[in-house]
Parts: sequence; C-alpha cells; structure tokens
Amino acid sequence: MNGSESFYKTVPAVRLIVMEHPEAAAALCRILKESGYRTSSSPDFGEPPAYLVLPPSRLGEVRGETVPFVLSAEREWPGFRSEKFARCVIDSAFSGDRRSIPAEKLVTYSAESDSADFTARNIRKTDEGVVFEIVGVGVIGRVRLADEKQIEPCLIAACAAVSCGIPFADVLGSLNRLFSAEEKVYSETAFGVS
Repeated sequence: MNGSESFYKTVPAVRLIVMEHPEAAAALCRILKESGYRTSSSPDFGEPPAYLVLPPSRLGEVRGETVPFVLSAEREWPGFRSEKFARCVIDSAFSGDRRSIPAEKLVTYSAESDSADFTARNIRKTDEGVVFEIVGVGVIGRVRLADEKQIEPCLIAACAAVSCGIPFADVLGSLNRLFSAEEKVYSETAFGVS
C-alpha cells in the first residue's frame, strides 16, 4: 500500500427517509432507483443502501448507522424529533405544531393551496386517466397518471425526491413512467403491502 491509499474503508452513511404514505414511499423508491441510488425499504438491509425508506412505525427496527434525511409526515408522532431531519415534507394544511421545524428545512405540498412550495395545478381528466402540472419554486412540469387518486402520492414523492437532490426533470420522467396510463395500476409498494 502506497502513501496515497487509505487504510480505512469509508462507508457512506445511509440516509434515512421516513414516509407515512405507502404509495408515496413506493414512488420515491422507484425515483431514487431510476436515478441510480441503491434503496431499501427494510430495516434489515445487508449492504448499506444510499437511502433507507421506512414508515414511522418501523423506526425502532433500524439496525446500523443512519442519517435522518427526509421526513414526510401527515400527522404528529409523539416523541418524534423532526428537527433532526435535513428536510421535512408536509401538506400545507398540516394541522400539527410546525414550530419545531426550522423554516429552511420545511417543504410543503398541496393539491388545493397556492401557498405551498409544490402544488398540483391544472388537473384534467382525459380518456387515458388524468393530467396535471407540478408547480414548484422556479419549476413546472406535466405528469400523466392513470388515476386521480395517484396525484397526492405523486406530489409527496416529487417533493421528497427534489429534497434528496434529484433533478426535477428526472423526477418528472420517473413519475410519468411509474404511473403510466398503460399500466393503469401501480401495485408495488415500499412497505410490502400489495
């Protein structure tokens, strides 16, 4: 071994993403995988993935070192420390206490309010399904889905993916493939529920 090589192997930290919405978690896992990241939805991962995506109820099962990265919650969880996460993705209508989340960490979404960071706009039903635009701060893109029920999970996954540093264009491409009108149904879920 020469002087320029390190004796110690550097193991990258596993970035923890906590998501309450199973369909959004499944979509996020797919976006991350299509972006080249190894992703796991099991706390018993072998080789460390880049991202570990779990529901809040499974956090106690995590073995190994993780870095709290993105939290997407639909309600408050007693004893849960949201301030430890780099980003917190929540519905703009979230009724819980936001005071513990610093403003620079907060990313909001909504299908109804224009005050959110990411909104679903111009929702139109078509013969193939539904088309809408995700409008964010400085970005806009069209998404085609098989069903209107997929809008919210798609919007949550988009917010989380952008919070992870995935380019918005890549997020849109993945979502359009993921929820394509030809497939009609997206059956894979991140939490093992069909």
